[in-house]
Order: sequence, then C-alpha cells, then structure tokens
Amino acid sequence: MIATFLEKQAVFQLKSNRNLAGFLVSMPGVLWLTVFFLIPYFIIILYSFLTSGIYGGVELPFTLESYTRMLGNAGYWQILWKTVWISLVATVICLGIGLPTAYFIATSKRSNLYLTLVIV
Repeated sequence: MIATFLEKQAVFQLKSNRNLAGFLVSMPGVLWLTVFFLIPYFIIILYSFLTSGIYGGVELPFTLESYTRMLGNAGYWQILWKTVWISLVATVICLGIGLPTAYFIATSKRSNLYLTLVIV
C-alpha cells in the first residue's frame, strides 16, 4: 500500500515537472508577445482617448471626441467597409491557394515531401 502511494506520488511529481518545464519553455514567447504586441496595443488604445494637442501631440483630458467624430463622418464608414471588403477578398484568395497546397503536401509521397516543401 505504501509502495502504491509512493509510485503515485512519483508519477504526480514527474507530471508536475513536465508542466513546469512546459511553462518555462513558453515564457520567452509570452514575454515577447507582451512586450512587442500587447503593451504597444494598449498604448495606442490609451492615445485614442486623449485629445489632440496644439502642436500635434496629445494632451491629458480623456474624451470620446475622436470616436464621435469618426462615427459621425460618412467617409470613415466608406473606408472601413472598403478595408473589410479587401480583407475578405484577400482571405478567400489565401484560402483558395493555401488549402489545396496543404492538401497536396499532406497527400504527397514521403520521398517527394521534402522536395515539395522546398518548392513551396
């Protein structure tokens, strides 16, 4: 009975070490994304609520002026819909090229796999 308990504890300890190792391996990527993606993203969101300064900078009173101006102007809506349309067309083109290519690579013979990957 004690041996079974010790075996279970050893297995649990091994799984804990694997989880810790996976966590430590993923930390550089998480740190990279945080520093170079999330922090600048939140800075941009913060700046969007600040008011425009006299000399082109931003000043501290937080307002929704930028958003009300954007939503009230029809030109912004045209640009937004054109952007959405272009992104949808680009997505369909990428899927139309990428899915058949991925299927071709997945179903190709093992001997031709490396050549196929180099060509793509």
